[in-house]
Order: sequence, then structure tokens, then C-alpha cells
Amino acid sequence: MAIADIATPADIDRLVAAFYQKVLDDPMIGFFFTDLAGNALDAGFQFTYQTGNVEDHVAATLVASTPFTGATVGTNASITLVMSEPIDPLSITTSTVGLFDDTTLKQLPAAVSLGADAITLTVVPNAALPMRHDLHVTIFKLKDLFGNPSNLITLGFHTGFTPDATPPKVVATSLPDGLNPAPLNATLAALIVLPYLTFFVATLHIADYVSYRDVFHAGETLAPISPKAAREA
Repeated sequence: MAIADIATPADIDRLVAAFYQKVLDDPMIGFFFTDLAGNALDAGFQFTYQTGNVEDHVAATLVASTPFTGATVGTNASITLVMSEPIDPLSITTSTVGLFDDTTLKQLPAAVSLGADAITLTVVPNAALPMRHDLHVTIFKLKDLFGNPSNLITLGFHTGFTPDATPPKVVATSLPDGLNPAPLNATLAALIVLPYLTFFVATLHIADYVSYRDVFHAGETLAPISPKAAREA
């Protein structure tokens, strides 16, 4: 085999670019693959999409995280990162999302998963975090669904001496327990103690038929929960 017969990364990039140049005008794309032995898929795979009237050139950014920058966490902590838009799962690698130990200057092995909402990344270290170390998570060239790579994003924090086993606790609410009757348009609020968290998910259930769920930030003194419609009498 001559050197000229070997495809370089640049050759592959040109082929992929040419392929997409031809198919992106068509709202249906079909893929038919074989393995190296020539075995084909049991059935062709296809998916559909609908084009809009604008181009997207805006990369995803970090909008929320646990822990927050500069926080001290337990040695059993995992890291949650909420991005501004859906992420391409195929772009998640140890190069695009990494956990680093600033004390030893080494990358720590960790599993990175993407939530069902396609915007929440969870970084779970393979082992307990070292005590009293400075750590950071780096996001770089993580792509959204349109191929826009993210800029460099870093989140720095510290570890304590022990694992964290303290759950969040509600210490006060805006409506007294057992209040009857309450106004139909009442806004509920809860004062939350969050030892290590910067945001949390609250779920409200009313009379078993109204449910409202949202994300709140620990920086807020009160976390208001307002259903989208007035409650029925």
C-alpha cells in the first residue's frame, strides 16, 4: 500500500464536509453502514429534522453548577454542570470535559454523563477526591447540536477533610403549615439550608393534581415556587 492510499485526518474532514454539504438541504438523512467484514446493519437507520430560517453560531455556555466557584465540597462530591443549550453527546470526551487536581497538576479519572434534558452534565470521580486539594473542571470545545464548540470554561473549588452526608433542609416556609384557607394566587417560598449546593430542584404537589418543578439557586434568600396558573378553589 502506498502512502498516498492512507487517508489522513484532513482527508476524512474533507469527505465529511462534502457529505454534509450535499445532504443538509434534504430534511431526511439515511445511513447505511457495514463493519470491516462487510456485515450490514439489520435495517437502515434514518432520522428527520426540520430546518428553520436562521443559522446558529452561538456556542453553549455554563449557566449553573454544583459546586459553585470557590466552594468547599466533601471528598465524595460529584459535579453538576448545566449548559445554556443542548449538547452533542458525541462531543463529550476526557478532552472536552475534564476534572483536574491543581495540587498534583494531574487529571482525575471521572465518568461524565449527559442528562435526559441534554443540558445537564454530571461528572462523577472514579474515586474519592483527595482531602484539602484545589480542583477544577474544564469544559473546552464541547459542541452543541449545531457543531459550535464552546470556549474555555473553568470551575474551581476545594475539598474538605471528610465526605458530605448532610442533605439540604427546609427551615422556613412563607405559608404556615396547615393554613386553610390560603389565597388562590399564593406564592410559596421555602428557606433552604444548602451545605454544599448552589442550585437544587424543587417539586410542588398540590391536591395530587397540580405539579410544578423548577430549579432554584442557593444565592436567593427565599426560593419562590409559583404555579403557572392560579390554583382552583
